[in-house]
Amino acid sequence: MLQYDPIINNATISPRLCVRTRHYLALVTLVLAIANPLTFSQAPTSAPDDQLPRITPLRTAVVGDWATYDMLQGRQTVRVEHTTLLLADIEVQSFLDGMPVGLPAARSIKQDSDWAIDFAASDGAELKSAHDTIDVAGRRLNCRYTVATWKVGPTECERRVWMHPDIPVYGVARMELRHDGKVTARMNLSRFGHGPAATQTASQPASQPATDTTTRTDPK
Repeated sequence: MLQYDPIINNATISPRLCVRTRHYLALVTLVLAIANPLTFSQAPTSAPDDQLPRITPLRTAVVGDWATYDMLQGRQTVRVEHTTLLLADIEVQSFLDGMPVGLPAARSIKQDSDWAIDFAASDGAELKSAHDTIDVAGRRLNCRYTVATWKVGPTECERRVWMHPDIPVYGVARMELRHDGKVTARMNLSRFGHGPAATQTASQPASQPATDTTTRTDPK
């Protein structure tokens, strides 16, 4: 079963996310239901990619680090299974109605990967950044907030990503993907843990979604 895998392996994957997502819309079990579009009082400012601090949680990852994301019709759990000097092996497992969907998928990811910056570079997107305070997984986090915009043919694409260095594996607290202004994909952090003592196996997703309230500050 095809999955929306939000990690880039630069050595093996070079798709344009916008085109790929249109093929995946039949598998919307991997995105979170949207209640209301997010609005911001001020647009983020442009910043060259080489001046934007990278968030790379895999650099310090240990086996057992994990995170669970709420999707449209289920959840997805990602977990560090093995690390080497340059790579981290990640297990990705999706759930629907509390049951695993297929077998876990394995991904080898560069430890210096930055989810938002690297995806923007892969898409040839313009990237703007700010800081935004949101509540996810029972915590209030002051996140690096980026907006990547690009076009594929006549389609206007936009990806909004909230990241924080304390979040394991991806570093992503929330993601939204839009096509021509319509949200077509979203993932929202519900639970996470660090190291073997906090390991949550892929067959044991959180039983209830975390309360998600959001408090925003004006982006700089």
